[in-house]
Amino acid sequence: MLANLIEQNSPFFDPQTSKFLFKGGVLIASDIHIREPNDTNANCLISAFEKMQGSKLDSVFFLGDIFDFYFGAQSFFNRKFSSVFSKMGLLTKISTEVLFMEGNHEFGSKNLECDHFHFVKDNYHVYEYAGKKLLLSHGDLLNAPKLYLWFRSLVKSKILHMIAKWIPGSWLDKYALTHANLSRGQDKYRKIPHQKIIADAFHQLDSYQADHFIFGHFHYPFFESKENKHIFCSHSWMKPSFLYYTPGGKVFRLFINHDGTLRSYKALTSD
Repeated sequence: MLANLIEQNSPFFDPQTSKFLFKGGVLIASDIHIREPNDTNANCLISAFEKMQGSKLDSVFFLGDIFDFYFGAQSFFNRKFSSVFSKMGLLTKISTEVLFMEGNHEFGSKNLECDHFHFVKDNYHVYEYAGKKLLLSHGDLLNAPKLYLWFRSLVKSKILHMIAKWIPGSWLDKYALTHANLSRGQDKYRKIPHQKIIADAFHQLDSYQADHFIFGHFHYPFFESKENKHIFCSHSWMKPSFLYYTPGGKVFRLFINHDGTLRSYKALTSD
């Protein structure tokens, strides 16, 4: 069942017209890490949405870290990404709802000046679709060390946001992006505690009495099953991709070329 197929055989994409062929379903992305409004990932994402015109999705979910840094209390960031927000209007033509959850690179996202998004403030969100309960989260709270939880609560606190509002947005942006670069440079040296993350993910799945758990954050394509329940981790956009949950309950990982076309896809489940 786990097979990589070329786009010519895909039921989701027509290579003759370079258009996606969705007929319902839920499209999920996370960890796109857009740094500038016209960078490679931003252009790839918008190009993919352009090639989805004519398709119909039931929902689109962004599970956080869509931006490499966003601070909603500063108008600087809404101005910086205004062109991206505007182009997100493409989604209103293909999906009845677009939901956005905050990642650990985004702060104050309730101030996101994008009328096309519905901001979900909860860390965990249960979405019912096609008779199943999907648990959705950015994922950074899974197996999180106490020091990280303390740091997270600090940087997302109202007090720190009030202080940061007085720092010029361009300075804040430059510092945060530099820090993100340095942190990302250490990724290859970090060891991901796979089994602990998987165990916590199934624990959360049981706690919310959901059927499937979809998250991002780890930049690693987790897929695990237990007793007809599944956990999925969205890939980072170092390898541009979406997760696609069909109306029939099947889940696919769709890999995207930089021009927004479908490169290949992988079936993760058969039901």
